[in-house]
Amino acid sequence: MYPVSGSYVEAINQDERNTKIEGTIALKDSTIINITSDDIVQGSLYFSEQCFSGEDIDLGSVYASEMGLSLITDIVNPYTLDGARILLNFGLEVSPTSWEWVPLGYYYVTEIDRKSRSVNLKALDGMILFDTDLSGVDTSGTSRTVVLSICSKSGITLSTNTATWNTFPNASMSISLPAESKVETCRDLLMWVCQLLGCFARMNRMGQLEVVPMSNNESVRTIEPDQRFTSDISDFYVQVTKLSMKIGETEYFQGVQGMDMVLEENPLLLEKEDFEINDALANILSNLAEYIPFSTDFTGDPALQAGDFVDIKVDIGSDTYPNADENGIVKTLISHSTWKYRGNHSIKAAGKSGMLKGVYSSQEAKAVSAIVGIANAANQLAQAANQSTQLINDAIGGNVLIRQDSEETNEILIMDSADPEQATKIWRWNMGGLGYSDNVTGVDNPARTYNIAMTMDGTINADFITAGTINGEIIQAGTINADKLNVADLSAISANLGVVTAGEVIGATIKTSSDGDRVQLDSNSLKSYADNIKRVSLDYDSLNFYDQYGTETGRVGADALDEFQRTFLIGTPVQTNEDIYNTMTLQSRNVTLESISNNGISGLMVNEVGMRLGGNYFWSGDTTLIDAYAYGGVGIMKNWERGSLDVKGNSYFGAALWGGVDGGTGNPLRLFGTSTDTANACFLGFHEKFGGNNIRQGYVGFGSVNNNQLSISNDTGSEVRIAPTLTFNSAAGSANNLIINFQQNYQLYSDASGFGTDNTRLWFEAPNQGEFIFGPRAGANYLARIRHRALVSNFEGNVYVNNNVSALSFTDRTPFYKGDALAEIALISDNGKGGIDHRTLPEFARKTIKKDNTIYKKDLITVLKKGESYPNEQEGMEVVSEDVIEEEGRDLGAMISVLTVGIQQLTNIMNEQQAKIEILERKLKYN
Repeated sequence: MYPVSGSYVEAINQDERNTKIEGTIALKDSTIINITSDDIVQGSLYFSEQCFSGEDIDLGSVYASEMGLSLITDIVNPYTLDGARILLNFGLEVSPTSWEWVPLGYYYVTEIDRKSRSVNLKALDGMILFDTDLSGVDTSGTSRTVVLSICSKSGITLSTNTATWNTFPNASMSISLPAESKVETCRDLLMWVCQLLGCFARMNRMGQLEVVPMSNNESVRTIEPDQRFTSDISDFYVQVTKLSMKIGETEYFQGVQGMDMVLEENPLLLEKEDFEINDALANILSNLAEYIPFSTDFTGDPALQAGDFVDIKVDIGSDTYPNADENGIVKTLISHSTWKYRGNHSIKAAGKSGMLKGVYSSQEAKAVSAIVGIANAANQLAQAANQSTQLINDAIGGNVLIRQDSEETNEILIMDSADPEQATKIWRWNMGGLGYSDNVTGVDNPARTYNIAMTMDGTINADFITAGTINGEIIQAGTINADKLNVADLSAISANLGVVTAGEVIGATIKTSSDGDRVQLDSNSLKSYADNIKRVSLDYDSLNFYDQYGTETGRVGADALDEFQRTFLIGTPVQTNEDIYNTMTLQSRNVTLESISNNGISGLMVNEVGMRLGGNYFWSGDTTLIDAYAYGGVGIMKNWERGSLDVKGNSYFGAALWGGVDGGTGNPLRLFGTSTDTANACFLGFHEKFGGNNIRQGYVGFGSVNNNQLSISNDTGSEVRIAPTLTFNSAAGSANNLIINFQQNYQLYSDASGFGTDNTRLWFEAPNQGEFIFGPRAGANYLARIRHRALVSNFEGNVYVNNNVSALSFTDRTPFYKGDALAEIALISDNGKGGIDHRTLPEFARKTIKKDNTIYKKDLITVLKKGESYPNEQEGMEVVSEDVIEEEGRDLGAMISVLTVGIQQLTNIMNEQQAKIEILERKLKYN
């Protein structure tokens, strides 16, 4: 939205408002024609703009806005208006003595239709000036440098500042247009850059190029119901969930299926790696706007622009607008706008659900063909009267205030409002300097800043300075963008230089810092310093390393044994016997030494440890050569008898790794591979020396070639302890994920086929007719408590409880009893043992139950039955007989239903008796 004051906002929302149009038409011959509202046929002036190329959301639009009007003129030859530049300003009365002006933009005449008393004109904005070839344009670099070069070629100023640009997706990506690309014009290249940035481009009201992100932004105004003539608001959001692009034969995408946007192949990504393309798409997708499609005609505001967000006010709580918030606000985007002077203003947010496709063109084919010739004429016009001249010559309105006070600042103010407290755009000139500001309302607002200023200390502050030549002893700037810098002496550079392209830099010393920690390039070497001490040096034949005192500690490079033989050296500077404590460490995931000699390596000393690869010798620390007894392999030892580590291979052991023991010939650590020893197929064994024999204490691995199970065994018969935690890592999505297999086919599973937010489940599976018990196996003790914490517990079989059951409540699903409850209850009797004879219960309430009648023997005396003084399955008890019997029981739920009916029957009898009593009482009363 074009920035306006609070007075403007108040006035534009009034039912009655005073408006007017003033502006100029500049012909090719520099003739200026001044026009006002009186020169324009009533109802003919309009301008339209859009940020989508079509009727759905897309990226990279470079659509030219259109203006149309019928001009009342007495020009003899109206075709002299061909290619003329039109600048119109909308004036709004904000007070009885003040008008505020909103520029409608710079337009170039493309169509002329002569009528009897007027001339119909159609014009397009400065976007058509980019319809020029790419000669002289930088087509590689950052997106901003490419667009700056496009603007320079087209004679247009880029209004989007660097800070804003750096917030765009992929703004820091280096881009390059391939030489074989079919992109021919600046406008086409601008389109592809905008697509990569997730943006669109438009010409602002001052005739400058503005790049705008297609992302969520704050609403610029609210449109009330009484300001709208018609409105249609959709019930769905446009929210792109998947972004895809096909480059060559490869299709790239980011996001998930839903509302998909398919982008055309971007030539700026043709030479990028796969991860760069995917990252670019992800960056764009994460910044795309969400909005609700709508259309409305309302009283209008020419300050609104395509790409602005607005709030549509609707009835609170209405079912008609499900996407409105609690305040009745529907936030949405203006994608298309057509404003008519003293007529309706039509705005809409175009959008459809489902598949979206970004179809790009510089403009509709018909429009392009009509303006190609005119674009060149418009370019000539823009170059003949540069933009700075246009801004000054075309300025309309303004309010001048001179402040004079002997004790205060004396200054001149030029404002967009007669009231300093309502002014937004101001020029301020006093003894401190001259400055322009438009960031807040109110001249003396403490938050006001001056982005354009010339101050008394000689400083010029501006986003853009255009000059043919700048001469000066020193140039200090936050950012310098230039095609070329010609200087006699370039020194003391402290800046983010970005990409530096130079032919040669000769005779220079380059330091990252003047002293202290730094990297320094000079002469024929590159050096790194820590606290002014050289630590690393790289020259033409070696890389040298130094300690904290600057003493060389090692090197990598070429070393000459003689003039005919050269070797590649990795080593430490050993010069005398006193230097034997110098060490070298090779640390790597893989170290490979090949073709050292025919017999491998011998005599490699590392802290008195001998190392041999592939020969027939071990070289121990005491320089004794010891035969490897035909095993071959690798030997690394400190002493043959003490602490040896052998890697061997022979016909009996296959491949084996043995670890020695200090003080003896035993090998407590043994790692075996496959061999003829079927008892020792492939495992890591742990041994201990007892009386000269190596006795295995345990192993991990496959104990036999005939055994396909991985085992962890304690050969001493003691327990195997795993501490502190045993973790099973298995695929979470498996429906049958076995983690522990016990004996007798008891198994423990963990999978992701259960309940809860993670759908997890732990499943204990027992064989058919098996038993699962919690509690001690020996003694008469029970567990103190088992806490069962679950929202729902499902028991899929019968539940038997030998003792009391207590619950907060029971839910009974027993069916309703039908019958003579009182008669059946009367038949219930005892069993002679103090209990109920279940056979006398009503048939409805009888239940056959199973009872464990297993008999156990303890100390050869039969004493127990289940449920008596000792629990079942005690360790050491012999089962005398196993028996499960059936006997009659009682269904409590069914019995409750019988009793309920019995109470109902008693209630009926009582009611009948009460009625008879009342009749008898009345008879007694009247007798």
